[in-house]
Amino acid sequence: ASQVASLYTVLELAGLTVDSVRIAREISANGQVVGRAGYITGSDTQALLWMGGGVETLGTLPGGDYSAAFGLNDLGKVVGTSNSANSVRAFAWTTGSGMSDLGTLPQDSGSEAFDINNRGEVVGTSSGPEGIRAVLWNSQGAIKNLGKLPGGNISRAFAINESTQVVGTA
Repeated sequence: ASQVASLYTVLELAGLTVDSVRIAREISANGQVVGRAGYITGSDTQALLWMGGGVETLGTLPGGDYSAAFGLNDLGKVVGTSNSANSVRAFAWTTGSGMSDLGTLPQDSGSEAFDINNRGEVVGTSSGPEGIRAVLWNSQGAIKNLGKLPGGNISRAFAINESTQVVGTA
């Protein structure tokens, strides 16, 4: 047991405030971590990127006051969800470009992004009149409906690997 304990170090990740809840969602090969800090929901909750002992607040989409980061790749691109002036939307974030709205399927109003691979392919959901559908955004930003099971109106894509294999629920 002592050998196992010596292999790991527990670190506290800084957040927005001392008394806020901090949730880490994913870690990259180079040790960057994404998640959120705040009080689970509400305007005080913001997407964060922890790196090298520091923390960066990723902000929100225009008109928004809430964001959460769910995935990142080894190149430092982060994906997650932010509210905007009109709805909840999937976002992608990079150091150079900041946060951008990934969009939705036609006729939909909401989306979420949960994971990104090193090729820049993102998976998540798009929601609207036809329910919640698993989607994939390719590296150029085009969105594709991944479908749902017969008779169902909900599917979600949660993870993607480097071979563009996707897992989720339906």
